[in-house]
Amino acid sequence: MAPIAYIYCVYRLASFTSIKSLNILMYSLTDELIRQVTINCAERGLLLLRVRDEIRMTIAAYQTLYESSVAFGMRKALQAEQGKADMEKKVGDCLALTNNTAIVSETRTSNL
Repeated sequence: MAPIAYIYCVYRLASFTSIKSLNILMYSLTDELIRQVTINCAERGLLLLRVRDEIRMTIAAYQTLYESSVAFGMRKALQAEQGKADMEKKVGDCLALTNNTAIVSETRTSNL
């Protein structure tokens, strides 16, 4: 594996066009750091592995939560659009009914 200085140089020189490439580079940097720490002290390396795995699980949980909340928002937006069309139809029907009632009452009043 490459030393940390080399990975750092690659990190600084790389053009990050996407978050995914940045994540891949950061994961490889983290893995190399853990590997070097494990060589010096096995217990510390194992603890760092546990921390890394916990962080990855937390990030995955947040990503799932984000995706489900976006889907929920889209469903609610669609429901609101459908409800809006139904409500506009009801308002139009009520206005038409009100106009018809006003015309009928005017006609009755003028006949008296």
